[in-house]
Amino acid sequence: MQAAINVLTNTNLFSTIVNYQNGLNDFELQLFYLLYLDVTKKDLHSEFNRFHQYLTKYTLPIWMKSFDSVLDCADSQKYHRMRHSLKKLTYYAAAFGNVELLAFLLDKMPIERSPALWEVATKYGQLSILQYLDYNCSTAFCQLAMAHALTVNNVDVVQYLHEYRQVPFSKFSASIAAVNGNLDVVKYVCNKTEQSTRVTVEVVAKNGHLSVLQYLYDNKISHFQNQVMNEAAIAGQLEVVKYLHEGVHLKCSSQALKTTRKNGHNGVADYLSGHQSSIVVQKIDALCQTMKSLFKF
Repeated sequence: MQAAINVLTNTNLFSTIVNYQNGLNDFELQLFYLLYLDVTKKDLHSEFNRFHQYLTKYTLPIWMKSFDSVLDCADSQKYHRMRHSLKKLTYYAAAFGNVELLAFLLDKMPIERSPALWEVATKYGQLSILQYLDYNCSTAFCQLAMAHALTVNNVDVVQYLHEYRQVPFSKFSASIAAVNGNLDVVKYVCNKTEQSTRVTVEVVAKNGHLSVLQYLYDNKISHFQNQVMNEAAIAGQLEVVKYLHEGVHLKCSSQALKTTRKNGHNGVADYLSGHQSSIVVQKIDALCQTMKSLFKF
């Protein structure tokens, strides 16, 4: 560690290393992954484990002790890329919920409060970071944060934005949460939405979100028509198809059945071929019972 401190505090040596590497390319690239890769919160530490250990156990303690020296070095050499790279540590702090580090960085490097910080904090469900940004930043991006919060299954963030910051739900909010399979968020939005909620259940079925479909059907939130079955079958969602057949009594069209086989979902097609006739029989029986009751003397 002492050797690293010596490097950081040696202006000429540090400048040579930075110029040779053309900034902190690998470091910067890893931080951009936090923004643009589809990494869930539960996978965050495993995906960035080595990077995380390197920063928390080695690099960050050094930088926080000698941070002013690092910045002075970068500024004296007019090497703005170095300062730009260090600013991206704020994304790292936001993703891992490190309020102390974020506060330290923003104090040392006053930067424009970017909506990217809100996006990262929301993506990984870091409510403490959102609260810090909300309290300390002159510009709040609560609407943007809500748009991202609906796509991830973190109801605490949604609740904070809706109840504390009064961010309203739109008529599409429940659909956004549903098509992403976020059951807890769907429940919260539906319970808080006074207007008649309609969810695009066809997309929910296509994406295979069975628990969301069950909730929507049981609570009569959306209309379930045969197109829901068609979408599930074509996408090869066998468990959803079984539920729609057995629990909702929907039917798959002959064209959708052909497309299902064409897409290689033979298990789904075989299931439907073997069970479709039962729906017809049930409907005929129901019709017969209705006719009997109508003509009963």
